[in-house]
Amino acid sequence: MKQGKDYQIDERVKESPKTVAATMVDDGSRKTYMMCKEVKLINPRETGNTIKALIFFDTGSDCNYVTESIVNKLKLRQTSSNIRMVITGMVGTRKCESRKVTFGVQTLNGNVKNVQAYTVDSILERIPYLVNEKPEKGKWGKPDVLLGVEGIADLIIRNPIKQSTGEIVMETEVGVVTGGTRMVKRGIAEVENNEFHKFKANANITKKESQLRMDQIEQTWKLEVIGIKDLMTEYQEDKALEAFQKSLTVNSEGRCVVGWPWKNQEITPAEGYGLALGRLRSTIRRLKRSPELLECYDEYFKNLLEGVIEKIKNQNETSRISYLPHQAVVTPQKSTTKLRVVFDASAKTNEGPSLNECLYKGPVMLPLLIGILLRARQGRYLVIADVEKAFLQVSLKQEDRDVTRFLWLKDKSKEAIKENLVIFRFTRVPFGVVSSPFLLAAVIRHLLSEENSELSKEIAENLYVDNVVLTSESEAESTKKAKEAKELFKKIKMQLREFHANHDINIKQ
Repeated sequence: MKQGKDYQIDERVKESPKTVAATMVDDGSRKTYMMCKEVKLINPRETGNTIKALIFFDTGSDCNYVTESIVNKLKLRQTSSNIRMVITGMVGTRKCESRKVTFGVQTLNGNVKNVQAYTVDSILERIPYLVNEKPEKGKWGKPDVLLGVEGIADLIIRNPIKQSTGEIVMETEVGVVTGGTRMVKRGIAEVENNEFHKFKANANITKKESQLRMDQIEQTWKLEVIGIKDLMTEYQEDKALEAFQKSLTVNSEGRCVVGWPWKNQEITPAEGYGLALGRLRSTIRRLKRSPELLECYDEYFKNLLEGVIEKIKNQNETSRISYLPHQAVVTPQKSTTKLRVVFDASAKTNEGPSLNECLYKGPVMLPLLIGILLRARQGRYLVIADVEKAFLQVSLKQEDRDVTRFLWLKDKSKEAIKENLVIFRFTRVPFGVVSSPFLLAAVIRHLLSEENSELSKEIAENLYVDNVVLTSESEAESTKKAKEAKELFKKIKMQLREFHANHDINIKQ
């Protein structure tokens, strides 16, 4: 673990700790002992101030650590400014202030080797190690000092040698250090319990520095970096944004209202009535083979009548009319919407262009998925949620509704003939139209930019279509963010639901 320079750390840091040491002991016939040695430590400024301590030689660490207990007993002076560290063990993670100190290690020939180390409250609980004077027996001890590869390199005399019995022997200036795995007889070794110890520590970087690194990673994956950008696509995206900004209003309910981003105000999509009727008859034949699906399909439209769709009163009240074919997509494994009705705005006839061909797709307003996944791993606690029926929460302008007409049955038990048909149209933005994802994203981002808070900025960075990802450093902060996010979406009549977290969370639906 490389410290580099010392950082003054913001409280809102994101940790990514490395494992410095890990030990495992089982109750079988093979026992693992850690490479430890009891040595005399000295205060370099007060050579008469000494103490005997247990050093753990850890080649998995690139820094040295010493406990606060040793620092206080030796009265060691601080040699650097404070650094915030994160210590992780089996019982959890805690933050602590650390500082760099220097102490001496007395060698066999009486010399003193100075060692620089970072202070920690505790390194490991008791671990098993071998005493060279009694190599046939193991011993338990709690390390006072952890020497990383650099500290070991200063003391080592000869490269470690593996013995026929399985141990590794390392000759150092403080004496022979023995560790590794050896075969033992049951009942003789004093290592009688299953134990696992792990110590992690890392110096944190500020949230600002962390975000800079994330931005650099995301930038690497963007095609624009190497000059790949379709000028026509860029023009169309700009036109879509311009159309959105001109059409966006908020109705008396507080719901956002938008219009379709037409490529040309004079263009008219094909009516497609015949195609829609043919598709309806095919869909009804399939649904009648599973009466429960037909019932769900009919119930779905009845539910949409509560503000999402409306019956057509005057069939010829507008110059732009288009009928959308639809079909069922069944997902029985989902806990929420098991049956979804999908509308086909790309359906083509000989009459003219489809609805999707008449509209701008709009820019993809999604953060790169790799960035969301990386940021999701920065915090200790993670909460995810999704917007309920997100596309259907954005209202559609009155003059643009007739291009979203569709056919259904007055009586589902009868055939799809003219006398049994009812014509509906959407009052909200339906899923299946090429511009719908853009309009949903633009509406949500408009809300977040208007709010202009730390939470709204975090949501904007970690929103993927209708899925919200939030990270926190404590359970209380995690729950607070989830509740505030729910209230934020309520402002535009959107409902956050299906909250999941890596801790107990209870958000009222």
